[in-house]
Amino acid sequence: MPKSLEDWEESGLLEGILSIMSAFSHELFETIPEVKYVGLLTRNGIHVFSKSKSQELKDRILKSQDSSEAIIAFMLSIIKLENVFNENILYVTLRIGEKYKMYMKSLHGAFWIMIITEGPHSEGLLMYVLDELASRLEREIL
Repeated sequence: MPKSLEDWEESGLLEGILSIMSAFSHELFETIPEVKYVGLLTRNGIHVFSKSKSQELKDRILKSQDSSEAIIAFMLSIIKLENVFNENILYVTLRIGEKYKMYMKSLHGAFWIMIITEGPHSEGLLMYVLDELASRLEREIL
């Protein structure tokens, strides 16, 4: 199994992961209305699948001051604590402003899968959804 992001990219597995995540995100948007975004966080950036077709709305949420600060703070912690990308830390939850919450799960220490929600929701259900996405990726790609 590839260990670094570069290994994942070179192996072609990253493209497969993004393809599965795209299909999974569409299923998720239909079944859990509070889920607004599904994404993959790597050391090189964030790949985001949006419920909204509007790029303007997507940009407003992901580039808002609150979102930027939360994501930047998390990325800085990654730089300071390289071990955030190892398998010992499985879940991270971040509040983004007043309305949004981000749930993340480590995937084999190489990157994080994430869900961004708006409004009230069941945290247990969202953790289950992250586990289901991770299981699907492991079954079909890994």
